[in-house]
Order: sequence, then C-alpha cells, then structure tokens
Amino acid sequence: MFPTGCEVSVTSGSDMKRLLHTRFAVAVTLFLAAGAIVWLGLRSGNEGPSFEGRTLRAWLEDPELPAVELRRGVRAIGTNGIPMLKQWLDYEETWLERQVRRLNSRQHLLAFDHSPTMDAHLRAMRGFFELEELAAGELDWLKSRWRARDHNRLFYAQMLAVVGDGGVAVLTNALPEMPVQDRKDVATALVFASKRKPELMREVRRLLRDPSREVRGAAVFHLWSTPGDLTPEVIAALQDAALDPADNVRESAVEGLRRQTAQ
Repeated sequence: MFPTGCEVSVTSGSDMKRLLHTRFAVAVTLFLAAGAIVWLGLRSGNEGPSFEGRTLRAWLEDPELPAVELRRGVRAIGTNGIPMLKQWLDYEETWLERQVRRLNSRQHLLAFDHSPTMDAHLRAMRGFFELEELAAGELDWLKSRWRARDHNRLFYAQMLAVVGDGGVAVLTNALPEMPVQDRKDVATALVFASKRKPELMREVRRLLRDPSREVRGAAVFHLWSTPGDLTPEVIAALQDAALDPADNVRESAVEGLRRQTAQ
C-alpha cells in the first residue's frame, strides 16, 4: 500500500530498453550529423569569388535576400563563379551523411530533409539558374553530366533548360528516344524553366500532347504547383489539359484552375 498522494510510475524492462535505445540513437545521430556538417565545412574550403563583400555561397544561401538582389549578385560574379558551382555539384554523400540518413529514416529524430551534400547540389543549381545564358559555355559539360544518368540527372536537366536555346535543344531533340521517366524529368525541367523564361511554354505545350498520360500529368502538375505566376499562357494550357481524356491529367488541371480561381 503506497502512501496517499504519491504517484508511482512503473517502467517495464522492455520499456526501459526501448527508452535507452532511443536515447542512444539520438546521441549517435546528433554526433554523426555534427560530424557530417563539420566535414563538409572543412572540404568546402573556398566559398567562391566575392562581390560587394559577399562570397558566392553567401549570395546563394541568404534566405532574406530578394530575388532581384540574388540575381544581381550572382550575375555580377558571373562566369568566375562557375568553377565553384561545378565543385559543389561534384560533392558526393559522405559515409557520415549516409549513416545520419539511415538512422534518421528509422527513428525520425531530426527535422531536416537534405544532407549537407544535397544542400551543396541545390546551391549550385540555384547558381546556374541565376546565371542562365551566362553559363552557356558549360553546355557540353552539363550535357555530358545529364547523359551520365547519375542520381542528379534531374538537376542537370533543369540547368540545361535555363542556359539557353542550346540546352533546351539537347533535351527536346532526345525526347523521341527517351523512356517515360526521362520524359517526365524533361517535362519537370521545362515547366520549371518556363517560370523564368515564358517563351519555353511552347515546349511545355508539346509535352502536354505526349502519348504517355504520366508525362502529361507531370507537366500539368508542375505547371500549377511550381512557384510563379499563373500567366494567361499557363491558364490556357491548364484549360486545354482539363479536357484531356486521362483522368489523372484532367483532374490535376481542374485542381490547378480551382486554386487559381481561389487566389
């Protein structure tokens, strides 16, 4: 009989083991995450050339920077920043990062979506997006990377789509021989690029007539879900897609139009 007013918590042996295991996993994951971040910082070395006292990395990583200022800074650095962008794209996931990702996928302990290496890849892609035609001299390099079919293939497709007509031609000329998944990637890349270059909507329109409902569906979904204004051209494309015979394409287009009307 316990004294009145006392609360007693009884923890079973199995519960205690689970608690200890979770605490150990948290400690290990945090340790590995810290190690991965430190290691990436050490190997990053140079953060790229500077403009107005900011390195290229600082321009690309400032979340408070207005889009027009980001573009101004990156384009002022210009092609001098390309070697750094390519170096970031060459980063490969370290053993430490793989362990963090593996533990986090099992335990859901840390609230982050990208590894430091993925952050470096995204930073490089943002750099190419801002340079656009200034990076046209890297067309052959981007094309070879895209054709290498590595896990960043979609990144390279998106970069090809913004560096000029030559990059777009690389993607569109290869469409007839592409499997469905690759055509979906090209659709995603061209829609994304069309938000910056409205003239690319003519290529997006072609993909809306693709024989595969999956490719058409990917194009329609990204037309309305990718950040950017729903221009009259985009709305017209969605209206046409709302008549598509495939349910997935038609329903996605209707959802996009509904959201546009609700704004």
